[in-house]
Amino acid sequence: MMWFKKNMPKVYERTKKFVFHKDFVVENLVEENEPFTDYSDASATMAYDIRKKEWIWEVLEETGISSDKMVEVRESTEIVGMLKKDIADMLEIKCVPVTVGAGDCAATLYGAGAISDSTGDIYLGTAPEVDLTLEELKLDKKFRVPVRCHVLKNQWYSSATTLSGYSIGWFLERFVKHRSFGRAPNLIEVLNRRCARVPPGSGGLLYLPYVIGERCPLLDPLARAAFIGLDMSHGIEHMYKAMLEGISFALRENYEVYVKEMGIDIRYLAFCGGGAQNTLLRKMIASNFKVDGLLLENPIDCAALGNSMLLLKTLGFFKDFSQAKEVIVKSVGKESSDKGLEKVYDELYNLYRDSYIRLKDIFAKLQGYRIRSSL
Repeated sequence: MMWFKKNMPKVYERTKKFVFHKDFVVENLVEENEPFTDYSDASATMAYDIRKKEWIWEVLEETGISSDKMVEVRESTEIVGMLKKDIADMLEIKCVPVTVGAGDCAATLYGAGAISDSTGDIYLGTAPEVDLTLEELKLDKKFRVPVRCHVLKNQWYSSATTLSGYSIGWFLERFVKHRSFGRAPNLIEVLNRRCARVPPGSGGLLYLPYVIGERCPLLDPLARAAFIGLDMSHGIEHMYKAMLEGISFALRENYEVYVKEMGIDIRYLAFCGGGAQNTLLRKMIASNFKVDGLLLENPIDCAALGNSMLLLKTLGFFKDFSQAKEVIVKSVGKESSDKGLEKVYDELYNLYRDSYIRLKDIFAKLQGYRIRSSL
């Protein structure tokens, strides 16, 4: 909103209301034409009071954002109307009720079965994260991990997001795709098989996964990626395994903020997202966290499942979310920590954290050269 006000003032002035993308879609599915959002997305604006459940007018006034442009905030389970007939006809379905719905992270927690206090998920995608459902408001005093309103009034959630997953796409695109791996359809599977021959520690190679900076818990946009210890003995498989280990260390930093500094006793963690299918990465994370991570039957569509649970509970198909979880969320096993890996990763994790501390100022000084090269 502030960006539009500063950089596109005419667009800002013509804008009636600012809405999230999901709310724009939902609004156009029903006849109602008044925009709205839910608690989970409203609290992501940093202008919403997560205790009082209302817009913080002082923040809007200080930033110069007109309060008239803010939408009504509703509960995720509220039915806002029936699906428009023309849309229903196009989809060849009946006119069904439409709810407000929840933001992606909040809905993912429910779809992963993390519906009660101190339960969570490990989402593995482009922006991996550790998400938690909270029934008591707990805040990080150092402001490293955000806490937002959850889908229900008596809950909050925290989403500690890293940017480490971008490294995998960058690596595959720049260094792997042009190489010949036979007729293998899945490069990740091929790389994982080759990595099986590489011991933990990737042959003395460490990777900082900050190709576009880092979010939680570093909050450092100037941080950049680095291979540390690279020599002529290392191949693609060493680099790839070091990257996976770097991602697991980045997630561990956030996990330790929750457990060691915020005092949260995490009772349940489920793997979800496309990366949850990567057995090598799952084992690294479980061994870093020293926990057993639940494996879901459908780890990829947790956000969709979560929003489905909200709707089905609202319509009375389930008496509560515990029953909805029992019916919809299916587990197929668990990923256990490897005691042999735990000690190795404890040592490497300390080196990982120390490497960033030592390189932080250098990353910042290199920013000037990046700006010049882009001109």
